[in-house]
Amino acid sequence: MGTRVIVIQATSDRMLDDIFKKKPTFQDIKPKIMAERIEIIKGIIEIDTNKGIKRKVVEMWWDEEAKLTDRPVNLRATQAFRSYWAKKKRWTDDTINGSVAVILPNYEQYEV
Repeated sequence: MGTRVIVIQATSDRMLDDIFKKKPTFQDIKPKIMAERIEIIKGIIEIDTNKGIKRKVVEMWWDEEAKLTDRPVNLRATQAFRSYWAKKKRWTDDTINGSVAVILPNYEQYEV
């Protein structure tokens, strides 16, 4: 089984999709999200599985310096991040800035 990485760009509706034979390293992801320092956060996204659309908690890797370097707010990543905290009954108005890599281990179980 491999790991699927979907890069959600902050300034575009386009998403980049990559498959890794094993879980990628920070070095693999840094150029994809244009980051020097990566922080791992959680988010909830909807995934089309063989059992229908499911909401799944995922790891999101983002540039922890994105706010300091004035990268734009990533609306889709921010929504996923806030959904995760809302599920935990904790509200946050924090935003996620810049491009974000969503890590999906065992990607074969999900449809594209």
